[in-house]
Amino acid sequence: MVALINSRFSRTISLLITIFSLSFPAYAKYSGGTGEPNNPYKIATTEDLMLLGETPDDYDKHFILTSNIDLDPKFPFDGPIIDLFHGIFDGNDHTISNLTIIGEGPLGLFGKLTHEACVMDLGIVDINIVGRDNIVGRRNYFKYVGGLVGINWGSVTSSYSTGSISRDEWINYVGGLVGINWGSITSSYSTCVVSGDWEVGGLVGYNDGSVTSSYSTGSVSGDDERVGGLVGRNWGSITLSYSTGAVSGDDAVGGLAGGNWGSITSSYSTGSVSGNDYIGGLVGYNYHIVTSSYSAGSVSGYDYIGGLVGYNYWGSITSSFWDTEVSGLTESAGESIGLTTPEMQTKRTFLDAGWDFVGETVNGQNDIWKMWNGFDYPRLSWEPGPNTPLVFVDINDPNFYGQMSKYEVTNAQYCDFLNAALASGDITVDSNDVYGESGSNGGEDYAGQRYYRCDGSGYTGYGATNGGASRIHYSEGSFSVDDGFDNHPVTYVSWYGAMAFANYYGYYLPAEEQWQAVADYDGTFIYGCGQIIEPGIANYRVSEHPDGTTPVGSFGIYGYGMSNMAGNVWEWTSSSLDNNRVFRGGSMGSVDSDCAVSIRGDGIPYANYWDIGFRVCR
Repeated sequence: MVALINSRFSRTISLLITIFSLSFPAYAKYSGGTGEPNNPYKIATTEDLMLLGETPDDYDKHFILTSNIDLDPKFPFDGPIIDLFHGIFDGNDHTISNLTIIGEGPLGLFGKLTHEACVMDLGIVDINIVGRDNIVGRRNYFKYVGGLVGINWGSVTSSYSTGSISRDEWINYVGGLVGINWGSITSSYSTCVVSGDWEVGGLVGYNDGSVTSSYSTGSVSGDDERVGGLVGRNWGSITLSYSTGAVSGDDAVGGLAGGNWGSITSSYSTGSVSGNDYIGGLVGYNYHIVTSSYSAGSVSGYDYIGGLVGYNYWGSITSSFWDTEVSGLTESAGESIGLTTPEMQTKRTFLDAGWDFVGETVNGQNDIWKMWNGFDYPRLSWEPGPNTPLVFVDINDPNFYGQMSKYEVTNAQYCDFLNAALASGDITVDSNDVYGESGSNGGEDYAGQRYYRCDGSGYTGYGATNGGASRIHYSEGSFSVDDGFDNHPVTYVSWYGAMAFANYYGYYLPAEEQWQAVADYDGTFIYGCGQIIEPGIANYRVSEHPDGTTPVGSFGIYGYGMSNMAGNVWEWTSSSLDNNRVFRGGSMGSVDSDCAVSIRGDGIPYANYWDIGFRVCR
């Protein structure tokens, strides 16, 4: 009897506990997780992010962003959301957008990252940060302003920022991503437009740590000294990095770094540089080491002006070059070497200087550089794109703002893609046909769709025996291009194959309206080569070339600086016509009227044609 009573009592207590638990669930902080390495706190909403900012006791925990967060720019912050962070923040390839801050430094999403802190895989998008000084003219008051973090002692990897950083009165130590860096920045970038006073950089204002495999593309301006496209002042190391934005300042202004007291290795800059004193295409003022680097931007100033380095104070400059034609300068400080544009776009120039390129082992096996010989400057091998890099042109047209590839995609470039996609499992080969497969590249795949035909025979007629034939072939596990056809535009590539190439490298096909906006230049071009078309300036039916196609760039540069937008091959666009896809521009087999910028054709997206190729945008 006692046992029965106890059993009933136990069941009653268990039932009450269950009811109580259902009525009052355990409190869950953030959107889940425990903050431990194997179960990080989940940041999914603006409220989660605000809670993290208001909970300094959690600054040593692990966090993961599980969705994009869009902040309201109408309600600016007066300081960083998160201040002295010493935990792990995994952006998980998500973004935080419209961060707006107006205040005194340190400023950024994070005010400071300690030595233990790590931020990874995070995008800070469309920021608007205004650094201000409440004491007007307090020039020596340090501000530390960055899009991601004001002061970094920790590590930042695979992260980026877009938007603008500006000033209200004096601000210094200003960078598009990091204000001042004593830690490490790896595989990160900024496209921010950045302005400040001194120690101003497109990526980092002041670097006394390491910057590796990173870049900046936004314009940078400073009202005082040490202004650089990537780093304002460098006391640490800059390696395998580049900048492309225009840079302007007063003293010590450089395309990559305003002043260098550390090391710059295997890096480059291509933006224009202007200022007063100590102005250089790569570095304004050099105290230490510059090696295996180059610059190819215009340079202007008054005193101590150099194509590569403005002023060199006992620094070491080795195996480094600048373009004398683009810079407008024939002199530079130190042992830097000035070359013409054709010399700067010749691979042998850099091989002879010991530069390590993809595909050669004499200068090393690290494959630091890649290059399209005769068409472009060296590019870093980690940069997106094939081993034969595309050349892009900046376009600022009312109907298209961005970059478009100067030439059609070539056989060599598409062959590079096929070999890479084969290795990553994104294509399969069935006899002479290449099909899409769901692989590991992370782009949009068209599984089961035919990308390319390796046995396309081309056409005969109009002086050609096998015009536009397939020039890429598969044998023994790899693709290769027929000798002499590397720089001919790829043909027999379907619309799916063109899209797959673009997706694989993070590019996109232009819409037909965008294509036409670039091809007709200022609206006066009837053809992509101007108001007239003739065999001397375009490859179309009456040109009668024996191979049908001609190497890209064979007929000069027109309009915005584009090549072959009339003839050679039709070009796929992203636009649709019913179930087909639109192509533009005319080809080697077209009559002159079909090469006009206003003419459109359409084709089956899975078909492979002898006269259709493509170019891409980014």
